[in-house]
This record gives sequence, C-alpha cells and structure tokens, in this order.
Amino acid sequence: MPYVRCGKCVHKGKTCKGKGKKIGCSDSIPKAKKYLKTLRWRSAHESREITELRQLVRTILLIENDSQPNLASYADRLWDVIIDVLNSDDIKSRVRDMPLDQELSIVGVEGEIFSNYENINQVNLHIAVNNLNDKSGVQVQAHYACNVEDRSKSDLILGLYIPREYSGIPEFERWLEFDLADALSHEIQHSCDTTEMLSADIPEGEEKWISIDHIYRHFGSDAETRGYVAGILGRGRRMEMRGHSVDYNQLLTNDLVGRVFDQALLRGYSEEEMYPVMNSIATKWDQRMTDILKKIGAVDDDPGELSPEEAEKLEQLVDKAVDDALDDE
Repeated sequence: MPYVRCGKCVHKGKTCKGKGKKIGCSDSIPKAKKYLKTLRWRSAHESREITELRQLVRTILLIENDSQPNLASYADRLWDVIIDVLNSDDIKSRVRDMPLDQELSIVGVEGEIFSNYENINQVNLHIAVNNLNDKSGVQVQAHYACNVEDRSKSDLILGLYIPREYSGIPEFERWLEFDLADALSHEIQHSCDTTEMLSADIPEGEEKWISIDHIYRHFGSDAETRGYVAGILGRGRRMEMRGHSVDYNQLLTNDLVGRVFDQALLRGYSEEEMYPVMNSIATKWDQRMTDILKKIGAVDDDPGELSPEEAEKLEQLVDKAVDDALDDE
C-alpha cells in the first residue's frame, strides 16, 4: 500500500492531490516524515513476508500435488546424505591426498532412501579433485543408468568435481547446492519416466551437438524436456528454501541460453541457425513448466493473491502451527 505525507499528516495514496484515507497526523513535519518512513518500511516488510509465505505454500503444494513419487523429498534426502559423506573426516582426508588423475568411488551412498522405490537400485558417487579454490572448481554431473529390461536394477550415477581443499572453503556448500539440486531433480525425474520414453532415439553426450536435428532430438525430446524442467524446478525450490525470490520463467530462459544456445555457438553454430530450434525447444519446456505450475496455482492473473488451493493449504498450515504451539505449552 503506497503512503504519502501531506504536511503533518500521512494518507493512503501516491500524491497529495490524489490522496486517500488519512492514516494519522503528527505534531511536526519531521515527526510526520519519520511516521511515513515507518509505515513504508512496515508495508514492505509485510509484503516480503507474504511473498515468502506464498512461496512456502507453493513449494509444499508442488510436492503434494505431483502424482509421481516425491521427487523433492528424494532430492533433499539425497542432498543431506551427500553432504554428510563430504563432511566426514575420512572422505576429507582421502580427497585431500588423492591424485588429480584418479577418482574416489562410493557405491550405494543412498542408504534407505529408495528402499520403497523400485526404479532406483542404488546411488553411486564418484569424486574427482582439482586445485581450484573458486566456484569454477565445482562441477556436478548425474546420469540415470536405466536398465530397460529390469528397471529395479537401474542406478543413479553422480559425479562431483570439487576443489581438493573443499573442507576449508566456507562457500563450498553454497557453490554446490543449486547445481546439485538441479542434477538430482533431473535424473530422479528420469527414474519416474516410462521405459518407452527413455528408450527413444535421443542423442546423448557430444553426439547431441552433431547437427541442428540432433540438438532438437535431445533437448526437445519428451524425456529430456521433463528432465530439464524438473531440474529447473528443483533448483528454484532450493533457492526459495534459502530465501531467494524466484522467477521460474527467468530460470528457464537462463537454462535455455546457457545450456543450449551458448554451447551451440561455442561449437560453431550461428545465431540464425539456432533461433528456430531454440524457439521449438523453448515452446516444449515452457508448456511443461506451465502445466506443472498451474497444478499449484502458480500461474494466475494476479500474482499477489493466493489461489483457492493455496489458501486452503495455508489454513491447514496455520491450524497445525496453532495445535503444535498448544501441545508445547
């Protein structure tokens, strides 16, 4: 709500000429200015709280409304396990002493996370090191090794390329967090996809850059559309958990430009060649994301209002918070 000072009084509105309801008056102009500043700060603070609360509600709904296995829960629990592994004194010591041309492999790091989920057998973690001490020294790769004959024998392969002295870098987990959330969400999504979808003729690795057709067949395939969008949503959800305001459409655009367009230009394709295929891929990714966000009411005409489903979820959260508080007394 905008406020305006007119003399010693503060009104709703943007100008004194178009002022609305009087909020209050002070004994002097300096006091009225201080009063106006307080009202504006409070209004902005409340707006931020409402935005953060709405993001929380939508995050919960995004998890609950997905008819697939709980991707967010799996990704979060796996994140915690991986961080625990990296924080163990044994792994810190082994990584510190490891040659640059070797890697540390840990089979079955997932524990009981996927014990009730038949499409992931185990998670294998591979760690390689470098001597860099900035964000460029952190890279994440992941792959769902699908066994088309028996999905229960499919593994999730995770590769981390990290600084040798990562344990002494305060920002390390922050550098790793969002990329890891993206990679885990992407590959766990593939574990939910049908065998037929994953068995399609989809160019992988460097093969996907052989031609414009190969680029589209990879990034525009049904499986990879679902995977990349899941990764974007996983990254965004993790950012929201850290208090960031997230524009998912902007995240999608950044992903398209950085992951597809810029990489294609580096391989010699021209902008004119890439524009048509980029539009085609963007259309598929955008439709997939819009369909998911619509399920949780995150696409509406008035982003300042909660959808009916969000309002119902908020009421449930408030009721639970009150009950918990009463139980603690």
